Parts: sequence; structure tokens; C-alpha cells
Amino acid sequence: MCHCHPPSERLTSTTAHQPTYSREGAERVMDAADGGVMKQYASDYERWLVTGACGQLGAHITSQLLQRSDHREVLGVGRRRCAGSHGDVSLVDLSDKSKVAQLLESYRPTHIVHLAGVSSPTIAEQNPQLAFRLNVSLTAQLARFSRETSAWLMFSSSDFVFRGDQASLRTEEDIPDGIGSYARTKVAGERVVRKVANGAVLRLSLMYGLPKCPRETTFTHLLAQLAADLPVRACFDEYRTPVHLSDAAAVCIAVGQARYGGMLHIAGRTLLTPLEMVTTYRDVVKGAGPIVPIPRASLSSVPRPRHSGLCAARLHSEFPDIHLRDFTYTSLKDEVGAAHASDPPRAIVGR
Repeated sequence: MCHCHPPSERLTSTTAHQPTYSREGAERVMDAADGGVMKQYASDYERWLVTGACGQLGAHITSQLLQRSDHREVLGVGRRRCAGSHGDVSLVDLSDKSKVAQLLESYRPTHIVHLAGVSSPTIAEQNPQLAFRLNVSLTAQLARFSRETSAWLMFSSSDFVFRGDQASLRTEEDIPDGIGSYARTKVAGERVVRKVANGAVLRLSLMYGLPKCPRETTFTHLLAQLAADLPVRACFDEYRTPVHLSDAAAVCIAVGQARYGGMLHIAGRTLLTPLEMVTTYRDVVKGAGPIVPIPRASLSSVPRPRHSGLCAARLHSEFPDIHLRDFTYTSLKDEVGAAHASDPPRAIVGR
């Protein structure tokens, strides 16, 4: 059991806004990129900017923002276009500081949900310069804009910032001690936001759930294997606290609406291994193929933490109305069953 006793860190909230979604944000960005004259924006608008909008969490966040009755403008940016039903995604090279500056100046966001970055420990180790540019330098640029304009900024971090040699759930007070380029750049990004920006750092555990974008992911292949009764490998010695994608998205939005400032962990209550999760998926899709247990060391040459479970007590204390569903067979049956029945199978687990 973890015990968190944080002080309230809510920032002063602005007056509630009543704008509605349109393509004006994307048009302003494209006008600026093309050298055109930037359009004027309403000073009382809530303008949400979501980087990494075509990622699994980003798509859920933009989708939920657009579905809400309290109107606001939403602009998603990413490195690829996607066919999902979660609004337009503008293509912006976020590794180019001048392009990012144009984006911020033209759109003038009041809320920034920063999800873009190098999210793979293996890629971060192979290309540490890229990891630093996206996880740290880009974050610092957004943080400076946040400080200068009072825009709220959310930085998405990871349960992999910890080394993972302690079996207890990690709290926000625990000092990150992860190794490797991925952990170091995520921690550096966290520090930049906490020091410079007007906003929050959210550490996310392993996420699962149906994606909004109909594109292949790692677990699309996994589901196909399970449905076809083919062998699937799953790690038996890595412990996570999985959280549903839709729930994680709802938390990000709630934290932004409150203009919360500080550190929060977003995690489920159940500590599970990927082997246990995959076994549940096989049960739900009624597969009969073998699941081959493998050690986490065989997944990558980059060291992975054994214990990366996060304690979300602070989240529930600060936001008591938030509900995170438990990872159970019952809660997954309808969702995974619908994915199993589709053609082709859709992804179930993110990251």
C-alpha cells in the first residue's frame, strides 16, 4: 500500500469558456506555415493544443475534447495524418524549433497537452540526440511559452523513470533513478516543466484499450495471433499497473480543466505482468494457442525495470470524482470481444 499526503496544487483557474471546435486553429497554423497573415483569435477562447495527437492517448484525448458539450477549440498536431474520428491532425515537424515557434504564435494555445516525444527506450538508446531533442528541448520550448503566456502545460512522463529494483508502488515523492537515455530524458523533461512552466507532469503507466485510429500497432498483431490460436510470447517478470486509454485521457482533460500544477501518477490499482494481461486477452477472445513466458531481458538489449508499478493515491485525493476501471476479464469482455469480431482485429494494448 502506498501513502501520499500532498498539498493541494491546483492553480488559479480561468473563467469557463464557451467556444466550439472549428478548423480555424488548423487554418491559422497552415497560414503561418505558408507565410500568410495570421488570423485573429478570440481572447476568451479555450484553445487546446495536443502534440502527438495521432498516438493512442492523443487520439483519445482529442476525441473526448471534441465530444464535450462545453465548447472549445482543439488542434492536434503530429508527424503523420490518420484516419481516426478525432478531429483534424496538422502535420508539424516538432523537432524544428522555428516550426514550433510558428505553431505557438499562430494558434496561441491556452492549454497544451504535450504527448509527442520518443516513447521507446530502445529508440532512445539508439538515438539519444533525437530523444533529447523531443523529450527535453521541445518540452523546454513549450515550457517557456507556458511561462510567458500563462498557458497551462501538461508533460507526459512514464513509469520507466524508476530503476525498478523495489517491489513497492512508487509515489510522486520517490526520486527517479531510472537508467538509460529514455529515463534520463523523461526526467529532464519533468524538471524543465516543474521549474519553468505553468502546469503538470503526469507519469503514465502501461495503457490498454481500443485505439481511435484504425492503424496497426504492436497489439494488433498480438490479437491476431491470439485469435488464430498461434503462439504468443509474453513477459513474466515485469510488473506494471495498467490503466485504460480512455480513463487516462479523461484524467488528462480533468487535470487541464483544473489547471492543476504539480506531479501526478496515472495508474490502475492492479499490479500485473504482461503475461497475466495477455492470458486475460486470450480468455476473452477464446483463443487456444500457447502463451510462451519470456524474461524481460529478451525483449530488448536496453535494461527494463522489473517493478514499475505506480501509486495513484494523490490523483484520487486531488480528483475524487475520477474513476479508473479495474483490469478484469469482465471489464474487457465487451471491448476485446468487439475488437476480435472486427476485420482486421484492432489493437487492445498501447505502448
